[in-house]
Amino acid sequence: AFTGSFPPHAKLPVKAKHFDRWKHLFFETVDENFTGNKAEEAKFRATKMAEMFQLKIDFIQQRE
Repeated sequence: AFTGSFPPHAKLPVKAKHFDRWKHLFFETVDENFTGNKAEEAKFRATKMAEMFQLKIDFIQQRE
């Protein structure tokens, strides 16, 4: 069984559209307030975080 702090998040009713919306809002905020390499890195990391979060949620939900 999967252990750790992530399983409670798997109970959230979130789908790809929710992650897409979060990324859109995050990117918009970064672009309005920052420029340069650090801003691009923040957006890259946010994308990877959203992908991993979604993959973990999907994985756990499929096992239940």
